Amino acid sequence: MRLSLFLLALTIILFVSSISQGLRKVEVVSPFYAGTTSPFNTEWNGTSIIASKLMKVGYTITQCRSYDELSFITGIYRPKRIIYLSMAPSKPMTSHDFNEIKKLMEQYSLSIIIADEMTTSNDFLKEFNIEITGKLLLSELGTPFPISEFIVRKRIGTSYYTLLLNYASWIIARDKNIEIIGRCTDGKITALSKVIGDDMILVLSDSSIFINLMQELSTSTVNYTSFALDLIEYACMDAKPEDTIIVFDLIHQVTPDIKEALKHVKKVEVLLHPVMILAAITSLVYSLERMTITFIVSDPIRLALFLTSVLTITIVILTLRYTKRLKI
Repeated sequence: MRLSLFLLALTIILFVSSISQGLRKVEVVSPFYAGTTSPFNTEWNGTSIIASKLMKVGYTITQCRSYDELSFITGIYRPKRIIYLSMAPSKPMTSHDFNEIKKLMEQYSLSIIIADEMTTSNDFLKEFNIEITGKLLLSELGTPFPISEFIVRKRIGTSYYTLLLNYASWIIARDKNIEIIGRCTDGKITALSKVIGDDMILVLSDSSIFINLMQELSTSTVNYTSFALDLIEYACMDAKPEDTIIVFDLIHQVTPDIKEALKHVKKVEVLLHPVMILAAITSLVYSLERMTITFIVSDPIRLALFLTSVLTITIVILTLRYTKRLKI
């Protein structure tokens, strides 16, 4: 009998505590597996390897499916800097996206990283006078997989890389206020950045730099992992990792059909991976917390009355229990 009372009291305490403290404790806000570039995709085309390494450095990693969810995430963490990472968008990035991003820039210091060899993001990039050609970049021998040299500034020192790219194109910049980060031997630009006040846009013309396959191909001389980590550090500008949240863009990814995914053994392994279960749980937490925040923001007086009612009910139940007028 006392166990039931204890569980009831514990449930109420946990609920009240979740309102006052729980919102700050969520480390991953994410849906179930929902895109190839998700940090929860452990397959060759996912980004779980680099995401894991970034977390070890101290960054907070998450992903978003909508701008409402992005606003919710940033509202929880209140980071000093947001890095919004969009890779190989399969849905066009348009002027609407620019307007949404602009709103975010007004509230936070924002770095946008777009890694795309196609033209899907050009409507968005033209707002910054940048364009990706979408044309296949060839090596000196006239074959794919060209070599590009990169110079990445860090907090301390500068890193130099010579990397073999995957299928890539090149970038055209119609603005003098840019910094060229990568070039091929023929002078074509493969990476650049543009700083706008406290904000930055960084563009790569090869979307595969961050994927698991390239991380697994890293060696001491051709280190894609080190390059990706240095790019993120560069995009942080003055912010420290612990003050930065990296958001993987799923807004512009096509959500895979679960029934179709279940037809493939490898996809089943991804779906049943322990980190997928964590993602599903945190997705539920996200939904509950979002409802809680809406409730708090919409009417603080109503919240105060609600908490008072919960406290009153608890006192009444405890009183009745110990006076033996009510058996629980």
